[in-house]
Amino acid sequence: MSCLSQQKDTVDILIAWTPIVISLFLLVITYRQAKINEEKLRLDLYNRRFEIYSSALDYFQALLLYDASQSLQADLLILRKDFVKSCEESQFLFDKKSGVYELLKEMHSKSFVRTGFKETSQVLANAGAVDEVIQGFTKSEETLSWFSDAISKLKDKMSPYLNFHKIAA
Repeated sequence: MSCLSQQKDTVDILIAWTPIVISLFLLVITYRQAKINEEKLRLDLYNRRFEIYSSALDYFQALLLYDASQSLQADLLILRKDFVKSCEESQFLFDKKSGVYELLKEMHSKSFVRTGFKETSQVLANAGAVDEVIQGFTKSEETLSWFSDAISKLKDKMSPYLNFHKIAA
């Protein structure tokens, strides 16, 4: 009888400990899943923020090459649409104090100096408005120079948010 009693005690102990062991196992799984989700969020934030930076670079490169031909106008329109979307999205992905949104808005506004000149320069030249063409060319080139500096500033403003090793979820 003592052998049977001892087996019953062992079974009772196993039955008592089983939920505790399962609970600990589930706790470990839950912790690991939380860490995986945190890393996924960090990666998603990084990707969204980098897309904004990439959109600004693409738009700047398009402005450099822009010559007002029909095919380039269509290309620029698509890039401008993506850039505007990125600009608006930046409000939600960066702190207001970062200045990212304000710089992107200014970049968008100044881009019209370049495209406006490229789209009207031929008409002005044909009309004999040489001074206006020269003035427009000068402003257009100054805008490109400003854009180049703005890309560097944007990189500086965004770098704390794009350092993947330091991004907090």
